[in-house]
Amino acid sequence: MSSSHRLSLPYLAEAQAQKHVTVNDALRRLDALVHLRVLSASTQAEPGNPTEGDAYILPNGATGTSWEIMSEGDIAAFQDGAWMVYAPAAGVTAYTEDQGIDQIYDGSVWQPKDQSPQMGVNTSPDATNKLSVKSDAILFSHDDVTPGNGDVRITVNKQSAAGTASFLFQTAFAGKAEFGLTGTDDFVIKVADDQGTFRDALVIDRQTGAVSFPNTP
Repeated sequence: MSSSHRLSLPYLAEAQAQKHVTVNDALRRLDALVHLRVLSASTQAEPGNPTEGDAYILPNGATGTSWEIMSEGDIAAFQDGAWMVYAPAAGVTAYTEDQGIDQIYDGSVWQPKDQSPQMGVNTSPDATNKLSVKSDAILFSHDDVTPGNGDVRITVNKQSAAGTASFLFQTAFAGKAEFGLTGTDDFVIKVADDQGTFRDALVIDRQTGAVSFPNTP
């Protein structure tokens, strides 16, 4: 019996007897995969008393009479009194109830949808600028929904003192001014001339708090 390419929905054959069997099989598969919701992606032991419609993404080491013969990453759905197995296709998204997140299957593993390696808002990200935004304004406000504590803090973290953690200001993508920790852990404000050479305008020593103006006579 032939079936559809993406969801493997069984097709009716010409002059087929008991057509309802094929149709019900297709409906059962659609019921499991469309608007997919799973209870968990970390439960290893096959539940003893599942409810009709319960579904899980199987983790490594799943156990149980039905689950142990399935593969990691498969979708196990309890339908009509038995566990059915569905192999996900790349791009399938599932809401994972116990974590409260959406997960997406990338063709080999499930990963949280909100941890996509790149994101663009009104523009395209790239390998360097994994988060890219084009907007006339950007707002960061305190959390009055959760609610938070009323504070707002932006953290810019670097690996070592020799690295850079800064805000860079450009004109036509050419650097003109920068402030932050640039090559040391002292706080620096610097500007660039028309040739692109940066010079320190203000330096605050991290040890003493002393302020210096290296290029002011």
